[in-house]
Amino acid sequence: MKKQFYPLMQSPVFKAAFKFVAVIKYLFFPFLFVQSQDVNFQQLIGNHAITAQVETQTTIWLGTADGIYCINKKNQKVTHITESNSVLPANRVTDMCMTNSGNVYATTTKGIFRFDGYTYIAYTSENTNLPRTTFTAIASDKTGLLWVGTSNQGLICMNGYKVQLFNTSNSPISSNAVESVASDNAGKIYAILSNKDMVVAGEKSLRLIRSEWQIAIKQN
Repeated sequence: MKKQFYPLMQSPVFKAAFKFVAVIKYLFFPFLFVQSQDVNFQQLIGNHAITAQVETQTTIWLGTADGIYCINKKNQKVTHITESNSVLPANRVTDMCMTNSGNVYATTTKGIFRFDGYTYIAYTSENTNLPRTTFTAIASDKTGLLWVGTSNQGLICMNGYKVQLFNTSNSPISSNAVESVASDNAGKIYAILSNKDMVVAGEKSLRLIRSEWQIAIKQN
């Protein structure tokens, strides 16, 4: 897929047509969807395989080292999404989040996965400007922007297919290895780097908080 088509894919007309096709596929070609199955969750929890969790009104999403498990709250049916039966970029899921619009996102070692209520979509270095790296964490701010941590490329801000990369060469970030990303109740983003420094992302700013400052504050 050529990158010049990204703006077209984000248009309201394209999204409406895409969702219409998804509904038709579900109604008339259900065999094209991932089939549900029984899963031993006690074994999953016992093996510490669950790496992330997101809960919507209808579904519990569990990220694991072997794909994503979706539990339907109403009928308890389980869908196992993997690299082999879907567009999931890689089976090892590192983090998950949900936007204020209800979209579910998951980071993997090879790309980002999205479910918008109708279809599964993958964001990788092949169809976006995302770098080739392991994606370690993800969170959504109050405006719906995605903030994605990487293992060695810094912090990424995503708006649809638009990608903005913040690293040690173009921002206050002190390490390109991001361990975790989270949002608070106000929707502000906090990213923890491998050197334990913290990056705070606001609407129009990116601020670094040194780990030694945090230690000094705790001691005082």
